[in-house]
Amino acid sequence: MACLEFEQALSTDIERNRNFSITHPADDFRFKMHANWLKEGKWFDIIKNRTPLVFKQLEDCEKLEIKNGDFEISCKPPLEGNDALEKELHIWMLTKFEILVEKIEQKIKTKFDDFKNPIDDFNINDTLVTTCLEHGIVPSTVYDEDKQKHHPNPTTVLNSGFFFYLGRMNKLLEKVKSNESHIDKRINYEKRLNQWLGKAIDDWQILHKEKKL
Repeated sequence: MACLEFEQALSTDIERNRNFSITHPADDFRFKMHANWLKEGKWFDIIKNRTPLVFKQLEDCEKLEIKNGDFEISCKPPLEGNDALEKELHIWMLTKFEILVEKIEQKIKTKFDDFKNPIDDFNINDTLVTTCLEHGIVPSTVYDEDKQKHHPNPTTVLNSGFFFYLGRMNKLLEKVKSNESHIDKRINYEKRLNQWLGKAIDDWQILHKEKKL
């Protein structure tokens, strides 16, 4: 899911995200934390192979350091033109924020200690989900080479569906016989793809609620 956000938010110049507002830290700092979690969770290789542009931006965020002058604070109080005091306050705010970010990061890591990394399910089921989508099948239940059935979890369904949308939609469209233009057909099946993924997630939630997983 973090990859989805990167794709949408970092599709242009990364420099535009270096602004602190009164209600939110600069986007680059949020993305730095996302990048660290993705790397620790071993998602980096998957992203690098499938979305190389996003991966480059992820690397930029991961290496980001707090430096005065690199970021703007849009919530600075009026200082009546006192440039020296404004600069001093700017440095102080960045320093305090750096300390705060470290504390938040430590707290979140503690919360995630017992969190099962969904990458294992993804590695097992990604190809199976992709095969279903290529044939227009809702990937609620997928079967491996040994005819064993699996129920991909929502994280796998979303990520596999996202990668399918980016790079393998043509595999599906080639199988569709239609008088529509290629653009109209793609728009139509993009909507259907979202419906299939939504149905698969709904099915998983029902099975989970009924303790059948």
